[in-house]
Amino acid sequence: MKIETLRAELEEAETHRAALEKRVKARQSKAFATLPARVGLKSFDDLVLHLAPYCTSELRARLNGAHPRHAPSPTTTPGSRGNRYPQLVKDAVKRELEAGNKTAAQISRELGPSVFMIKHWKRDWGMTRTYKKAKAKRRGKGK
Repeated sequence: MKIETLRAELEEAETHRAALEKRVKARQSKAFATLPARVGLKSFDDLVLHLAPYCTSELRARLNGAHPRHAPSPTTTPGSRGNRYPQLVKDAVKRELEAGNKTAAQISRELGPSVFMIKHWKRDWGMTRTYKKAKAKRRGKGK
């Protein structure tokens, strides 16, 4: 009789534990879903991009689609002469530049590409003025 009572109590405790685990998972899921908004970002992609500089090189290599053993640095492709940055990084750099709140050096420290790479991308994206246009504007002849 005592064994049956203990088994019933054990079954009841296991049922209660399972219900509690379900509640914990639901709360964790809800907390994770609101994480980007809590830190002022729009999506998980933005969150990952902002956290990438703080990750290990192995994780950054995985995020870039390379196996860590085959990628000497997080953004270098084997046999390349320099870093290759995913479109996600380039898009974030472009957003920061368009916002105009940060310098290329600040963006470089936060997102990883060098200042010179960012300036090169600015030129590619048409976000810089040519020397003649800048000179004409200083003299009051430009638009």
